Amino acid sequence: MEETKKVVEYNKTKKTLDLSIPMNFWFFSTMILLVVVIVLAFMLFNGNTTGNVVANTNIPAANTATKTATAASAVAPKTDKPKVDAYVYSYCPYGLQFEKALSPVYDLLKDKADFNIVFIGAMHGEYEKVESLRQLCIQKNYGKDKLWAYLNDFNLNTDIGKCKKGEEVCVTPLIDKIFTSRGIDKSKIETCMKNDAEALYNKDLETAKGLGIGSSPTFVVNGAKLKVTRSPEAIKQAVCGAFNSAPSVCNTALQINQTSSGFGAGTSATTTSAAC
Repeated sequence: MEETKKVVEYNKTKKTLDLSIPMNFWFFSTMILLVVVIVLAFMLFNGNTTGNVVANTNIPAANTATKTATAASAVAPKTDKPKVDAYVYSYCPYGLQFEKALSPVYDLLKDKADFNIVFIGAMHGEYEKVESLRQLCIQKNYGKDKLWAYLNDFNLNTDIGKCKKGEEVCVTPLIDKIFTSRGIDKSKIETCMKNDAEALYNKDLETAKGLGIGSSPTFVVNGAKLKVTRSPEAIKQAVCGAFNSAPSVCNTALQINQTSSGFGAGTSATTTSAAC
């Protein structure tokens, strides 16, 4: 009897032990599943489904976007005397447009900033190169004020614009009239065009090539390429923003409408970024 009792008790204990195995299995299975769920939730929250540790990759992406935005809205670095360069083809209608808008800015700030017209070639024909050589020689012999006085007359002269492909027989009398009215010695300019202008022209071409500039107009202030509305006021603001300390004349209001493209006076209510 005693022996039978012990067997029964042993069998009860064995059953109890056998029942504990499934309980432990479900406990650990539940814990593992919970851990997996937490890990997946963390990965999904951080936008990563690969399992690799790349949680910080969003930071460089944000920085890249910031740099792109900055490049697209570039602002010229500041200096005491900004260098203002207009890269143009001398017969490009949009180059003429930009020069007409730049002219009053030159008049306003010519003693405060360094303004330059830089030629980038002759896409319209040999006559365009001839005109570029002529303008280089006017500046070489008479200075920038005389060049801008000439440009004002040249750019506004619709008769020059009517000369088919800059035909010399058509253009020459019109240029001669400008020379006479502006006190420019024709023979001096022609001598310069034969002897000196080619080197000046090639220097401009090399400068433009070095900066990767091939469209007219291209506006560069202190080495930064800027895109602005082609109005005197917009250009003035861009130049004035490049001073370490802007002069008081920067408060002078200029024309807010774009100048017209091509030869002739006038303004345009619509804006354009067209180029040659």
